[in-house]
Amino acid sequence: MHNLHPVMQSALRGIIAPLPDVTCRQTRSGRVTEYTFSGSELAAVRRAADVRMSQIDPYRSPAVVAQRPTADGFEVVLRYYTAD
Repeated sequence: MHNLHPVMQSALRGIIAPLPDVTCRQTRSGRVTEYTFSGSELAAVRRAADVRMSQIDPYRSPAVVAQRPTADGFEVVLRYYTAD
């Protein structure tokens, strides 16, 4: 909702609930790429990981390899491999 015109933001403010903040960190090690999503709500973090996983080519074998609680909320790790 941050990229909408201010008039539209005010009109939709009562209708659309704001999404919780989810951060993403990418790490690469050889052929393996991992995205680590973290946030305060597990459903929002998992949804962000699922959306990103759907954007990766299936031949790269994208999969959620870890889902764990942290001190600040939750963390989900998505891993995929480079295509040869």
